[in-house]
Amino acid sequence: MISNSAEGVPMYRIVFLMFLLLLSGCATEHAVMKDDNMSNRNISENIYQVIKSGTVPHDEALYTSRESAYLVFRSDRPEELDQFRTLYTKLTAEAPPHVEGTVVVAMMGERKSGGYSFRIDDIRDDAERITLKIGIDRPEGLATMALTNPYVVILLPEHYKEVKIIEAE
Repeated sequence: MISNSAEGVPMYRIVFLMFLLLLSGCATEHAVMKDDNMSNRNISENIYQVIKSGTVPHDEALYTSRESAYLVFRSDRPEELDQFRTLYTKLTAEAPPHVEGTVVVAMMGERKSGGYSFRIDDIRDDAERITLKIGIDRPEGLATMALTNPYVVILLPEHYKEVKIIEAE
């Protein structure tokens, strides 16, 4: 039997959490690399900015959520800005950045392996709304067998319009 650590936490839990932290760092770097390749898609980089992406939310309640969610917050509405700041801290365990515009937080829900991430397929900006088409990249070949919950935080700077989100496969 595996012995407990000095604090009374089973050693296997500590090892598992260290593994997830290591995995999280690698997966986040991979997701950012995918975002760097967006220029090939002819999407104006001036209309959006990926603030943060990852696969393991800091808050365990968000980590174990099985449902995908797309949330929109506007910085010109104080109550929405407060909600964004709270959610950002729960996702990242970091202080939220200063934002001006509309923020979209996409959370994929629980996945049984690594290798999942979001991609931005298209953004349309017309007089009434911004239409954001978000795709999901699935693992190709072998993937790490660990529960993940990918997320991405997207800033639409200086835009205060309605945002319509379309999930693409």
